[in-house]
Amino acid sequence: MKIYITAFLFGLLFCNSVKLFAQNKKMSTEKIPAWVTADTVDYANTSLDNEAEDGYIDIAFEEQVLLEQQTAYYKKAFKIISEAGIQNRSQLSVDFDPLYQRLVFHNITIIRDGKRINKLDLGKIKVVQEETELSRYVYNGTLTAVIFLEDVRKGDAIEYSYSVKGFNPVFKGKFSENFDAAYGVPVYLLYYKIICAGNRNLEIKNSLLTTEPAITTAANQKSYEWKFTNVHALHLQDKTPSWYD
Repeated sequence: MKIYITAFLFGLLFCNSVKLFAQNKKMSTEKIPAWVTADTVDYANTSLDNEAEDGYIDIAFEEQVLLEQQTAYYKKAFKIISEAGIQNRSQLSVDFDPLYQRLVFHNITIIRDGKRINKLDLGKIKVVQEETELSRYVYNGTLTAVIFLEDVRKGDAIEYSYSVKGFNPVFKGKFSENFDAAYGVPVYLLYYKIICAGNRNLEIKNSLLTTEPAITTAANQKSYEWKFTNVHALHLQDKTPSWYD
């Protein structure tokens, strides 16, 4: 189940100088942007825990995009429900392309017994270059920020958010994105949002679902929102091609 979004942007300027490349390799921290919608996450919900695999349960995944600022905000949260989950989810990673993107972390938090423990420390975040397509003689230059969380325990909830600033100039101002309404694992909350100018043309196509976005208009902007709760895992037949929806 997918939602396909295509937007046409005009008049955007891109800079790909060597100086910008050097700057974008660096990460930074900022507060969560004011335009981001803050969703309440229920960390006590356990109704889907029995469907979880690998020792953890996905609690929330959010993607919110502000087209005029070429910024995509992400928030992810999951809960460790067994000892296996400590090994499988004590490492976080975020990909970005330093040629045209900048990575900004907002928070990395462990929630334990109702208390929030700050784990955001740029000094402990490693940036590595993993060329996953070298076997096909493709060099993409993508960097991966890797965070190894210390002292993760069974029952912990881990929440982190970040923004990736900058769209690929190859598309010459056009923007497109796919929003999945179900994954191969259960998740308690899926939230998607796109903010664009009021006169911007945004085309939406649904695949295998009929959910329509909630559309609001204010201050010459339009906002499109999708929200899914208590989403069960979508299990596909073995050896189904990756391109098959």
